[in-house]
Amino acid sequence: SGAVDYYTHQRGDGTHDLYENTTPVETPNYLTDEITRRAVSFIDRRSASPFFLEIAYNAVHWPFQPPDRPPSQADRNTVPRPQATGDQRLFQGPDDPAPATRQDYVRMLEQADAGVGGILAALDRHALSRDTLVIFTNDNGGEWLSRNAPLSHRKATLWEGGIRVPLILRWPARLPAGKTSEQVAITMDLTATLLAPAPGSCFSSSAMRCSAACSLRCKATIRSTSRSASIRPPRRSSLSCAPASIPNY
Repeated sequence: SGAVDYYTHQRGDGTHDLYENTTPVETPNYLTDEITRRAVSFIDRRSASPFFLEIAYNAVHWPFQPPDRPPSQADRNTVPRPQATGDQRLFQGPDDPAPATRQDYVRMLEQADAGVGGILAALDRHALSRDTLVIFTNDNGGEWLSRNAPLSHRKATLWEGGIRVPLILRWPARLPAGKTSEQVAITMDLTATLLAPAPGSCFSSSAMRCSAACSLRCKATIRSTSRSASIRPPRRSSLSCAPASIPNY
């Protein structure tokens, strides 16, 4: 869930939300840092074999809790909206008596950016960067604390500011750096894009076809690789495919 306390790892109703498979995980770490730690550990352990890795940071979803500011023991069970129900108990909006600040929002985003840097560094450390396809994208536009200009509106709307997001691909062995494509794409296109270079892929079967939006790209530029990684989140990358709004993880 996106709405999770970054320090207690609880949802709005107080239930634990951090699991490894079906086993609850307890850790004192800031959630963004814990996701980064586990992603880097995965790469370290699996670097000798092909792998697929999706890193789904919940930052910068509300509650807007910056790193290095854990709640006191007395405040650990305090929620922004105690009268609400479910995840809405964690919601923070611009009309709150003491609204969250853009400074806190930026610190959260910078922590996710630093995490992405650590993940890319792990690929470098194992000499995997050249042959690894890295994808950065997002599920919606920025929150009310972000700036989506020149796009209109924000997350939770059907305006461009709500649904138009970054899509950045980096694959040094196959994709040229610094190129921008005007090709319209949707997140579901990535399934075929990732399957296309995979050994023994069912990509060509009737059960899995590349969409019209990405078919030429799949056939022309993505043919073979030994490893692929799907990363959500970085903003620093080689190829920008589709104009981007301000990133929001």
